[in-house]
Amino acid sequence: MTKFIYFLFDTWRVVLFPSSSAASNVHLYFFMEFFLIFSTEALSLNPVFVGIIMTVMRLLDGITDPFVGSMIDRTQTGIGKFTPFLLVGSILLSISLAMIIVVPFYIPQHYHYIWVISWFAIWMIGYRCMTTVNKSVLSIITRNPKHRPISGITGGLFSVGIRLIIFSAIVPILQNSGGMSSQEGWMKVLLFILGLHLLLFILGLFSIVGVDKPQFYRDIKVSTKMKLKDYFGVIKENRALQMLLIAASTDKLAIIVNSASTIYFYMYAVKNLDLLLFVKGVFTPVAFIGAFITGGIAIKFGVKTICFRSVGKFCSNGYFDHL
Repeated sequence: MTKFIYFLFDTWRVVLFPSSSAASNVHLYFFMEFFLIFSTEALSLNPVFVGIIMTVMRLLDGITDPFVGSMIDRTQTGIGKFTPFLLVGSILLSISLAMIIVVPFYIPQHYHYIWVISWFAIWMIGYRCMTTVNKSVLSIITRNPKHRPISGITGGLFSVGIRLIIFSAIVPILQNSGGMSSQEGWMKVLLFILGLHLLLFILGLFSIVGVDKPQFYRDIKVSTKMKLKDYFGVIKENRALQMLLIAASTDKLAIIVNSASTIYFYMYAVKNLDLLLFVKGVFTPVAFIGAFITGGIAIKFGVKTICFRSVGKFCSNGYFDHL
């Protein structure tokens, strides 16, 4: 019993912290599922141009990773090393999303492109600030390798649940507020996204406040202090890293195109968005089961085998999205 209580006490941060990643994913899933639709249906932007914008931004996002990581390495404040970047990232995400959704309805059409591009770039910076912390802070939350797959399981559950909640909420909101081009509907969507993000962000922040202190990471030694220009040298000489950056910059773009095309298919071909909600609902239990199974495999056999989860997710997404 004592060991079980110690286990719970030792792992609650590991279980709770993925809510911070879920907070940034609230914004990400909105952009993945609905940004292209908002841009074309509500703002009447050219879908090809919007696709080019998102492609360029994703490529730049891969380049900003080293900058944010370098800034985190050099940062030490009264509230910690990681917490400031979570706060800044959350603020940038929320403000930029509000600027993208609210202001275009009140400015001339020919200003929409530059306005959306500018604030989308700021949104990408905020997203990168949060995700870089979410990827690196686990090393101070726990040093136990057995606990890391637990965080992966929780993160997978958060991811599946949040994506379903967002889709299941936004589609009815828009349908009941005048359709995909309704200003009223998108204002309600904005409030929903910001509220859900804030709730998850507070939970994630609570999980690291107690460990974001020098005594938890001062023993992590850095053998060489790198300057920003050194990162470009590493990228320039490392072909594998270049391919990784490209992959990381384009995978979500492919998901965005897939998600938007799926919604358009049910809107204009099937003419029944409620059927898409049903399909998403069928897929969700399968995804939850997959998260538990692959997490269990990772705990028992090692983190490397978590690749099975990616394969399973790819197959299930492909099947249910095109059912």
